Amino acid sequence: MINSKFPDTPGEIRLKKAREEALLNWQWWRKDFTHDGSFADLPVFQEYVRFLGFGFDYSVFRLYSRKTMFTFFERLTAPSILSDFVELDDFHNVFCRIATDTGLSEKQMNHISMCSKLLALWKPEKFPMWDSLARDGLRRLHGNTRGHNYAINSPAQYNIFRHDYATLERKWRNNIDDVIEKKDFNGNPDAGRYRIVDNYLMGLSRKPDDPTLENSNKG
Repeated sequence: MINSKFPDTPGEIRLKKAREEALLNWQWWRKDFTHDGSFADLPVFQEYVRFLGFGFDYSVFRLYSRKTMFTFFERLTAPSILSDFVELDDFHNVFCRIATDTGLSEKQMNHISMCSKLLALWKPEKFPMWDSLARDGLRRLHGNTRGHNYAINSPAQYNIFRHDYATLERKWRNNIDDVIEKKDFNGNPDAGRYRIVDNYLMGLSRKPDDPTLENSNKG
């Protein structure tokens, strides 16, 4: 069971730092995180400049031309293209078709990463972000567990990552709730927990043995 592989509790200092970083990111993208409507109506899809900013902020655009990206944006946001996707797989199929038609290869744009991060803006309490640092942080917590290395960019691997991520969030929920204040995340702790876990995992990947954080990756 993957649950038994995770530390029983997170490091306290790391957790508080993760909350601070999650709140800063929430402030930047608050309009999207708090959007109460359809996926297609997310603010990030309403303006190309905002979409471009998202790509840079979340490190999902690589080796592309602005002209190509603008064409991609126009096709992705055309009427009847986006719907309220239940699973990443559904969005990924639509996304890849448009990306391929536009000339954007997986090498130029990590399709799984971008799909997960756009869905996370819409449903931050449901979709974890497929980020290389977060994946590394999660691996560090559960160790070398067969089938849970998240090494391949595919919907199947994302679903394993998503399941493990949710398992960790449930295991640490009480600890996370202890650091969340009522005003945080516009009063939506369910969304805030995933954002805190994301920042915790990225911080663990960047500084796994930082003595100022009390080696808190060991729980």
